[in-house]
Amino acid sequence: MREGAHLAAVSVHVIKDDDDSGSAKALPLQSKAAKVFLLVERQRVLTEHQQEKKEKKEKKEKKEKKDCEKKKKDADDSDEDDEKEKKEKKEKKEKKEKKEKKEKDKDKEKKEKKDKKEKKEKKDKKEKKDKEEAPEDDEDSDKDVQNLTHDDEQTKSVIVVLKEFVDSKGGKPSKADFFEELRMQQLAKVFDNKVRLFIAFEVLCGSSMDAKALSGASELIDKVISSPKLPARDVVWALDAYLQANPGVSKGFAMMLKVAYDEDWAEEKEILSYYQEDEGVGEPGFDEAKKLAAPFLTWLEKVDSEEDDDDDDDEECDRKVAARKRLIPEEVLGAIPFSRPFFAATDALEQWDVNAETKMDRQPCLPAFQSERSRCPRQSY
Repeated sequence: MREGAHLAAVSVHVIKDDDDSGSAKALPLQSKAAKVFLLVERQRVLTEHQQEKKEKKEKKEKKEKKDCEKKKKDADDSDEDDEKEKKEKKEKKEKKEKKEKKEKDKDKEKKEKKDKKEKKEKKDKKEKKDKEEAPEDDEDSDKDVQNLTHDDEQTKSVIVVLKEFVDSKGGKPSKADFFEELRMQQLAKVFDNKVRLFIAFEVLCGSSMDAKALSGASELIDKVISSPKLPARDVVWALDAYLQANPGVSKGFAMMLKVAYDEDWAEEKEILSYYQEDEGVGEPGFDEAKKLAAPFLTWLEKVDSEEDDDDDDDEECDRKVAARKRLIPEEVLGAIPFSRPFFAATDALEQWDVNAETKMDRQPCLPAFQSERSRCPRQSY
């Protein structure tokens, strides 16, 4: 549009006189100079127009670039916020999982201790019953059988005979059959019960016994140990004697002791006493066994200490419960309709000093007690 205006502006007309009529006529300028002027002017207009378009384009691109950078920055900030939020959620989740795992491990450990205690009590009852039912002639004969030793040649022949018996049963004799055959050899060859256990180790586990083999034969060995009940020191003696006869098993000896502990063939205090108080001095394999058992004994001391702490905690808990029960007045006890009322008032009694009975007001705050009773988790017994 501007180009047209300029071109219109440069249209030149020449006024020429008419000789005949005396009037003037307007003629367009057709000279070379006029054409050059028009071309130059047109080029100038085009150049200005292109420059203007270029400036607009650059301005637009600059604005778009600025907008793009702003959007990118906003997106980066948003990503950082999202990443931070995700990181916080992840850390919170990991912390929660770690806490749950810790609580789960703690509950598992308590359960294992409880199961072990129940298992021991059950086994003690069974052993007591078996002992009462055991024939008296077995007990009388055991007092006199002390002839063969673990390294006697006749003992080795007994081991060979019993191995053949086990093989004849496909390597898996029943507890009754194996013990009967072992008992017959004991009566015939005359050896005591701890040597009998040593023979059982040799027959069932060979010369390369380890924790896995001992655990695999635990049912048969348990029968040998419990008929009649073999003292813990004799069980440990048999393991030491086996170590002396088979020094190649020294690497796994500590774990074999742990199997004996896990199977309740020997308690921690009995094992610790046997080695740490040198009750086995002079017995076969004792010195070497004591060295090899050192890591297990250290672990066992820790277990024994933890169990003592648990017992102390139980006694303290019982003492506090009994003290609180004595402090609840009769009128409060009568107001509670279930069978263990003192547990419902436990939280309400926290404000009392049970160790300073002479200084305290024995009448509890009844509204507080009733509110505690309303949310007590022990309402149904």
